[in-house]
Amino acid sequence: MCPFFRASHCTESGGQRGISLLPVLIFLTLLTLKSWYTFCPILERPPPPKGNVIATEKESPTVSTPTPDDSSVLFDAAYAESLRKLLDLADHVPLKTGILHHAFFTYTALWRHNGVDAHDPVTPLQWQSYYNALQSSARPGSRAAESLPPLDGITDKAKSYQDNGIIPLTVAHIHFEQPKASLALDEMMQAAREGRAIDIPTVPETQLEERVAFLASVLLPLHFNVYSVLPPVHNGLTVRYVLDREFYFTNPAEQPGALAIDFGYNPGVRTVRFGETVVITYAHEGAQHLQVWASLSGQRLLAEFTVQVRDTSAIRPPDDTWTLMADIPYDGQEATGQAYILYGTEDGARHGSLVNPIIIADGFPGHPYEEIYDQLNKQGFLSSVLGRGYDIVLLTYTNGSDLIQRNAFLAVKCIQTVIHNRTGDQRLIVGGASMGGIVTRYALAYMEKNGLDHQTAPYPSFDSPHRCAYVPVSVRHLVRVFAEYSGTAEAKHN
Repeated sequence: MCPFFRASHCTESGGQRGISLLPVLIFLTLLTLKSWYTFCPILERPPPPKGNVIATEKESPTVSTPTPDDSSVLFDAAYAESLRKLLDLADHVPLKTGILHHAFFTYTALWRHNGVDAHDPVTPLQWQSYYNALQSSARPGSRAAESLPPLDGITDKAKSYQDNGIIPLTVAHIHFEQPKASLALDEMMQAAREGRAIDIPTVPETQLEERVAFLASVLLPLHFNVYSVLPPVHNGLTVRYVLDREFYFTNPAEQPGALAIDFGYNPGVRTVRFGETVVITYAHEGAQHLQVWASLSGQRLLAEFTVQVRDTSAIRPPDDTWTLMADIPYDGQEATGQAYILYGTEDGARHGSLVNPIIIADGFPGHPYEEIYDQLNKQGFLSSVLGRGYDIVLLTYTNGSDLIQRNAFLAVKCIQTVIHNRTGDQRLIVGGASMGGIVTRYALAYMEKNGLDHQTAPYPSFDSPHRCAYVPVSVRHLVRVFAEYSGTAEAKHN
């Protein structure tokens, strides 16, 4: 049962937690609920019976329940046994590369990105998906496992660059092995049709083939719309790229000293050395097409990718930005976040300090300043309020999917900081959108209960779930399932 001041997302134990999940978790779970053989389009399985239609003049047609025939059941069982035998064998097959990628078990276009053949450019999310698939397939203790860090660690390192307005370029040059297509598409199909499992060859490694993936992209911050990851976008037409060796991932020993890069804008292809920063200003927003070349052992490899940039010239920059840390911990941890200050205008003159402050707290799961401003000013709301002499304080969180109580104590800190920096004694207006309305409600209630003067008159909220918003049991169970495989999911589960 949720407490009186209900949170945005309720858990089974009664606490409140915002949960941010990548949609790939849901997709992967759906995959596991289906038999693997349904992913092969060339299967010649007997079609399921359609049933016998029974109808009379006075009755509506009904369909009798179909029953799978024996050949279908035998096919399914035989194919499943073949898969089991192959997967049991996977940990024991000698690998030259240290990576055994089960490419034929899932839909993937990874084979197209070999650095030689022409292919479609990848997006930042596709790069992460391909890299994660290869890294997670590395055999423990192999050189590949040691040289390819988990994706969570890469995105954590990239954040320190992103916080300083720098976007890391990243390259993955990975050799891997996968079962030959003939094994999956010919022998396994034939064996299943005959109602038996495949015969494992005496030297199973002869059924593997070595492949190369050469992929490049950028590491942009990820943002979510509830549980859906949004396509990464760089805010602003000017992009500061950096090529750092810690974001060049490979399991061969050889590495290039520099890369040739076409940033999709003048002056075309240029040589970029590791550690170098390149600033590019694009002429228009949208998808920018970039190309990267690496010369290794006399071979020239090519990777192509896109970067989405947004023109933010119409978005007013904040007049001031505060980095805040809550004074009150919750469950042993203090929340952190940012407050963006926009001064209002009176009699044609902009305020130089906070005079008539309005605090608006961000919603779930937290958004960058440009996104908050754009959403709140869709109908000219912010511009209108600022023009009437009110000062806006936009509060957002370092971790918008953290506990409601923890972020509420960040709101307490924001309220106290506004009071301390305010000119005059005009009372505050404190509220928020969606989860932000719950965060500020909890903060104001806590301050009243504990004798802390919030000096707030009206409390507005819009689209806030005051009667609680329940996360489906299926979604919560996903977190538990994937906690074993993902550090992000484990953190949410705990």
